[in-house]
Amino acid sequence: MFKSKEIVIITILLSILMVLTSCGTEEEEAMKPQEEPQTKIKKIDYQTKVEAIDEDVHKILKNIRLKKQKLGKDKSVTKIKKTEQYQFDWSYNTYHLQVPLFGAAGRLLSEYRTEVINKFKEQFEVVDLEWDNQQQQRLVLNIGFKAQDEFKLITHQLVFTQPHPKAKMAIIIDDFGFNRQGTQGMLSINRPLTAAVLPFRPYSEKDAKLAKAAGLEVILHQPLEPISPQANPGQGAIYTDMEEEEIKQTFLKNLNSLPKVSGINHHMGSKASADPRVMKQLLSVVKDKDLFYVDSSTSQHTVGAKIARQKNIPTKENHLFIDNVDKQQEIEKMISRLSEVALAKGELIIVGHVKKNTAQAIKKMIPELEEKGIKLVYASQIVN
Repeated sequence: MFKSKEIVIITILLSILMVLTSCGTEEEEAMKPQEEPQTKIKKIDYQTKVEAIDEDVHKILKNIRLKKQKLGKDKSVTKIKKTEQYQFDWSYNTYHLQVPLFGAAGRLLSEYRTEVINKFKEQFEVVDLEWDNQQQQRLVLNIGFKAQDEFKLITHQLVFTQPHPKAKMAIIIDDFGFNRQGTQGMLSINRPLTAAVLPFRPYSEKDAKLAKAAGLEVILHQPLEPISPQANPGQGAIYTDMEEEEIKQTFLKNLNSLPKVSGINHHMGSKASADPRVMKQLLSVVKDKDLFYVDSSTSQHTVGAKIARQKNIPTKENHLFIDNVDKQQEIEKMISRLSEVALAKGELIIVGHVKKNTAQAIKKMIPELEEKGIKLVYASQIVN
């Protein structure tokens, strides 16, 4: 039997042990991380919004004259994205559009991609883009909106593609405003043409407005002094005996007589276009007005294109006149021959006149040109 003294000691030791054990347990409990209450994630389904965006996409395509039926839906997949507070559910749609190069609706994607991009940026909060012009023309637009927590949610990818033409050809039609025998024929061609309008002729302003309404590019057909004194370049002409200020003022009056033009070429001008003094004064105004210049090549000694390049003015030369012989079949043959030159060079500017036979010949030759892969364009699309 334990003595009472021993019992007391044992009791004390057990009490101490219990206290130590209790402290260790409390310390261990204190060291355990406290579990935070779970945050409930809110699920948001954006399918209705995606469908509304889809409708807006097609409206924009219609507005920029790209037909809805040409838009093929490649795929539509359901996407889920979780953040700390949200779960977003939506459908991601990919569309592919082959942009027509030829035909009445054909337009170079490189020339109106800015219009396409701006239309989508006006409508949608998020528009990311990619542009590639190597193997083909390819514009990719990633469209969407900002959801909760500023999360960028992409709902649509639009892929616009267009092959490169084998060559580009610009046809400038001289003498609008005066000879109206082929005017209606030219206006009905329904392809890019550049109308060169003479100043101060009976129908100058009217023809310029009609040409713009028909989708033609309009430039000033600036009369310049020819070598032959018997040839009359007409009102608004610039002569080599003019003072520098008179040259500039005459040219400005001609520009102001027409609706806004994008460039100029010249009428006659075998003498004046070979005069460096005259052309420097004329082209200084062209540069100030941010216009382009096409040297009509009416003289072997022309200095127009050379001076324009020195002034960093967008410029190109007329390769050849197509209707020196005013017969439809001869003009067709000339266009056919020049199409081979265009294919060899990659681009070409040629010039015709407002004549009935010229208009009919151009219409007749369009299928052949497009079959060869030659895209008719405005002069500005070559000089630039």
